[in-house]
This record gives sequence, structure tokens and C-alpha cells, in this order.
Amino acid sequence: MNFESFYDYFQMDVDYDSLLKPLLPYLKKDQVILDAGCGSGYITTYLAKNGYQMIGIDKNQEMLVLAKEKLSDENLQADLFVHDLNYSLKQKFDQIICLLDVFHYFKGVKRLIKNLYNGLNDDGRLILDLYKGPVNEQESDTFTDLSYDWKVSTKNEVITHEVIVHYYDEIHKYKVKQYYHPVSYYTNLLTDVGFKVDFVDGFDDRKAYLVCTK
Repeated sequence: MNFESFYDYFQMDVDYDSLLKPLLPYLKKDQVILDAGCGSGYITTYLAKNGYQMIGIDKNQEMLVLAKEKLSDENLQADLFVHDLNYSLKQKFDQIICLLDVFHYFKGVKRLIKNLYNGLNDDGRLILDLYKGPVNEQESDTFTDLSYDWKVSTKNEVITHEVIVHYYDEIHKYKVKQYYHPVSYYTNLLTDVGFKVDFVDGFDDRKAYLVCTK
């Protein structure tokens, strides 16, 4: 089992109704939404199923294969493209979402923020989530054919995920790095580039949810 498959398996358990309900008032069905960093496509599929026009991008081709399968299983249409957010977007949008830790996969976010800002039309919106504080936690669970132990620790602005997965008679170990800064660090950069930033209450108390308007 590769990490992409485990991640997809794990994300299946997220309560997407609760995650997205507070954000839906800021999204419009008559405008295309770019899911920037769409991963294996759960949010793209959820929103497409609820009548939103979606485009998904991710730099991981294997994640996009999983996303395409979800859309196909639901007989839904959404364009999916390989794209690294360190580079400029190829078109402009009225709505961009960056959810499920997307910002935390970037050691530096100045270029990311500039690319997202430039990828929005005037009055366009960027919606993202950020950890409010350092992440230090451990989780274990068992499914029908899979069990895992997941330890997350933050040190010197680096969030380290160490995962051990037992899948049938196989043992897989994964190590993933993310990066943490205080929320004010991100909001200062967002406002410096020109965004107006508002906060929205969300379902995950560990996180701040930001609606940023160009």
C-alpha cells in the first residue's frame, strides 16, 4: 500500500458535511471553483455532487488518479490537472479553495500566496484552513483490513507525521513533513499581497478558517 492509498483510505472518515457547511455560504454555484491541492478528490467530488462547478489540481499524479475514480463512480464531471502551486496558475478563477492542510505543505508561502492572488479575478475569494497552534497528537484506529498508528509532532516550525500501517500481513511506514507558523504570519502575508481576510467558525477547533477576498 503506497502512501496515497493510505491517505485516501484515511480521508474517507472525514465528516465533509460538517467541514464544508460553514464555508458553503461563501461559494457560488454559477462560478467555477478551483480546488487547489485537491489530493484524492473527496472535496472536489462532494462539491460536484452538490451542484458546484469544479476543477481540481494537485502536483501528485497518483492522487489525481484516485480523484478521477471518485468522480467516475458518481458519474460526475470535473477537470483534473497536474500542477505545482509553486508556479503560476494557468487561468483565473472567481473562487479557490485550499483545504485539508494545503498551506502547511509549503515551507515558505509567499510565492504560493502570490500565485493564488494572481490566479483570482477581482473580488474573487480564496478559502483556506490553518492550524491555530503547534500540532502534537497521536491517533490509532482499526478498520476491517487495516490498522494504523499516527504520531504528529511539531518542532522548530516543522510538523512531522510518522505513520505505521498494518495492512493484512504487510507493515508500511511513512514519514511526512509539513510546516507550521502562527496564524498571524499567514494573515500578514495575505494582507500584504492585497487580500482582505475574514475568519469563519469551522468544525475543527484546532483550525482557523479564512475567507480572503481580492
